[in-house]
Amino acid sequence: MYAQLEANKKELTSNIAGTIKDEAALEDKKNYIGTCKVCGHVLRIVQTDSGRFVGCTGYPDCRNSYPLPKAGALTVLRSKECKKGGAAVLKVGNKYNWAVGIGPCFTCDLEKECYPPETVGPCPECDGSMFLINFKDTRFLGCTKRCGYTHSVPKTGKLTLLDKTCETCGWKLFRLKDGDRLKKSSV
Repeated sequence: MYAQLEANKKELTSNIAGTIKDEAALEDKKNYIGTCKVCGHVLRIVQTDSGRFVGCTGYPDCRNSYPLPKAGALTVLRSKECKKGGAAVLKVGNKYNWAVGIGPCFTCDLEKECYPPETVGPCPECDGSMFLINFKDTRFLGCTKRCGYTHSVPKTGKLTLLDKTCETCGWKLFRLKDGDRLKKSSV
């Protein structure tokens, strides 16, 4: 038995070390991405002096890795799955989503299917629906068919769409939390 252990020492050591790395990566929920499709080890976010990327804990035997955006805080969206087979979906800051192994979701032809806009109600000008559009300094309602119809909303405060609808216009009501004040209103 000793001779067999001695003959397979390198492989045994590698397996034990790989298991320890996998367990440590699984416990690090912030950087854990998923399972490597190449070798079955754990994929995790790796930070280096020159940047960051998703790498496999099976390194150096497995060199599977994926690039990540250079800037922006990364949050793993555990409830989202990439329909194109990306290893995971990350939120980059508050700006956009990134499919690991695919790239930014805003360049994907399935983005509207994966992240459909939450509609407020019917567009008064065409057969489209109105949805909330957020930019850095402004927000407003726009038509999904891009007919040009827009509607203003309060510029500040947190808007939350409710399930109740306005009896007059048929649009969803929203809650506006502006500081300590709470209002319910129709858009």
